[in-house]
Amino acid sequence: MIADLDRIHTRIGDDVVEALLGGRVLAPRTVRAMLIDELRKEAGHVPEPDENLPPRMWFLQLVRSCTPDDESCLLPHLVKVLDRMDPGSHQTLTVHRLADEWNALAALPLFAPKWDWLQRKLSGDAAEAVRFATGGRVTVAPSHCRTAWNALHYLVGHTALPSGGPPWMRLMMRLWKQTSGETEGRELYALTRLTVGKSLALAAQLDLLVPQAPIAAAERQQTPDYLIIGIAHDDRSSDRYRVSYWLQAPGDPMPLPGVEHRTADRQGLEVAVDEMISLAEREEGIRLSEEELQLEIVLPLELLNLPVHGWSVGRPGPQAELAAHYQVVLRSLDRLRNHNWHRVWRQRWAQLHEPSPKHKFMDPVDFPPGPGDLTRLVAQLKEEKCVAVVLSGPPEHERSRGRREAEAALLTGTPVLVWHRTKETNEEFRNYVLRLLRPRLTELPGKVTDARRHDLAEAQDSPSRHLAVLWDDPDRNPYAPPLNPFALDDSLGSGAL
Repeated sequence: MIADLDRIHTRIGDDVVEALLGGRVLAPRTVRAMLIDELRKEAGHVPEPDENLPPRMWFLQLVRSCTPDDESCLLPHLVKVLDRMDPGSHQTLTVHRLADEWNALAALPLFAPKWDWLQRKLSGDAAEAVRFATGGRVTVAPSHCRTAWNALHYLVGHTALPSGGPPWMRLMMRLWKQTSGETEGRELYALTRLTVGKSLALAAQLDLLVPQAPIAAAERQQTPDYLIIGIAHDDRSSDRYRVSYWLQAPGDPMPLPGVEHRTADRQGLEVAVDEMISLAEREEGIRLSEEELQLEIVLPLELLNLPVHGWSVGRPGPQAELAAHYQVVLRSLDRLRNHNWHRVWRQRWAQLHEPSPKHKFMDPVDFPPGPGDLTRLVAQLKEEKCVAVVLSGPPEHERSRGRREAEAALLTGTPVLVWHRTKETNEEFRNYVLRLLRPRLTELPGKVTDARRHDLAEAQDSPSRHLAVLWDDPDRNPYAPPLNPFALDDSLGSGAL
């Protein structure tokens, strides 16, 4: 490891020298003398290189005096001076990146043997990396960061609240999950654990970021990405809704917010959703695969019966129904936002993946409308521990039977709801749904997608065209607070590790 540290330090120093040589501003001797004066104002005593040295040797001597060791590194001070003397220039941005890298290496020395491998793997977009690592609290990367590799160095130089973990750890753990099939990838967790050391608080945060085993390469290829479209009331207007999107891929601890949102009234929601999907495909398309993408539409209770799977997408060109392009399921905004409902919701979701999970067809005869009907519905669903409920009718109106059943199911943590959008459940619809629920309930979204596409291709008006499915996974909550509530500052220090 010592040899790796020496090699990387030497390379960073040489790169700083090349960057300083490449700028015209610092070429004159008088300007270099001014650089030393400004640097002394920032950092105190700085040995002045021999003015008779050629420029390359002069800058090499300066850089060596600025990097005697990790604790006395003056590169951050050099960056501040360059920002004043030559702001925004290529050489200033380059030295800023290298200063970040030096400090990151000082904070994460155990990763030195993997440094070159990490650089190759973290070649993605810097803004996306910053957005992910900060749980969406910061959405724009600094101008000197070009790649996720630069973003990692920048994030190491930021601190976190005591209740949260450092941003670099989240980025490292996502890479660990994505590269678990490689030898280097499998070692990232162990190196992170060693870096955390004896800090029990950070160890607990690390455990939160790795709640399950790494995703194997073959499994990862079959695991869908999730595009989540959220429709919520607009705080500024009672008759309008805010439409946003999030993306969550395998290895992401939480959904990542999109770059824009729209507002619309009820009649304009179809167009707004189409715009959000187009935007997500354009901005995030490199991470999306049409064959694997699952589209989740988050709706408040009063909009739960909207025919979203039949909405058209593709404007302004040729349009087709959502169900023809994507696997579409619904989510409950009310439950996502109400944390009092989450404990039992997680319990039922876990039961969904057990052998022979229970489902129930609601029957209006069992609990006729009247005082206490919701309490009786909740009590029965709690007692039977159902993970899937087929409503007796659509949850269209506030006082409708279907709405009361949906409310009871959400209150009791039922993660799967099924209903006919336009009429009450009859024997034909019941038998149709039974074929979808059996033998494995976990296959329901895929079966519904296949049925919808088949019926669309054959132009058949079958039950799939009117089938609504709420499939609510508690591990994908775009409205939850960030996992780690980071408090970022602008220092270039080693960070709170």
